[in-house]
Amino acid sequence: MESEPEEMEFAEFQWPDTEIAKLMPVPKSTIGNINWSQDYGFVIYVADTSLDDYAAYVKECEALGFTLECRKGDDYFYADNADGYHVALNYQEGDIMFIRIDEPKDEPVSEPPVEETPTEADASSEAPSEPKVEEPAETTPTDKTTSEPEPSGEPAEPKDDYSDSAHRSQAVQAFQNYGDYICPYGIEYHWFHQNVSEYEGNGVWHFKVGVTITNQFDAEREAVAEGRVSFIEEEVTEFEILDDWD
Repeated sequence: MESEPEEMEFAEFQWPDTEIAKLMPVPKSTIGNINWSQDYGFVIYVADTSLDDYAAYVKECEALGFTLECRKGDDYFYADNADGYHVALNYQEGDIMFIRIDEPKDEPVSEPPVEETPTEADASSEAPSEPKVEEPAETTPTDKTTSEPEPSGEPAEPKDDYSDSAHRSQAVQAFQNYGDYICPYGIEYHWFHQNVSEYEGNGVWHFKVGVTITNQFDAEREAVAEGRVSFIEEEVTEFEILDDWD
């Protein structure tokens, strides 16, 4: 790999004194660079870290509960804990360990109750008329009860119908967004060259494409990104960076 420019300076640092930082083990080395640190997460580069130190740190993270949705290799580790906090680790050239943690993503599940708050309208004089409008709607399903057994088997088919171009585009976007997340300094996808883009069934798209990755020192390397996107699980279930196509 190329020599490291003096763009990132490493010095002795103190581990952040935040609640989210307490969820993570303190690394062995005290030499590093705090890229950013907030109450909702941080990115820290820890220098003077051997591959054995990195492997030991991964085990410490697992011991602290980061074992869910786990994906790991010799130089990367991505996992969540039971509360949804996400950790990303990478071992980089120059004996550097990349550490990132993010708070759980906001779930829109809490939004429906907010939409149900039109209780004020029920208190108005118009409220009594609204239930009357809903009552006939409830009688119509009773007429359809006889037909319900027939379409009950039909929904199972469209659930696996994710092979069209529209779903492929959505899967590609999710795949690239994940790559952008774990390669914060830049990743370029070469879709017009050699690539694999196939629908495997059960809502899963498989991708394999050549990429150019830029590190924190603006050094570039050619690699291959491979992963899978599941519409059933609504997430990127696999993603890894390979040195070559084979």
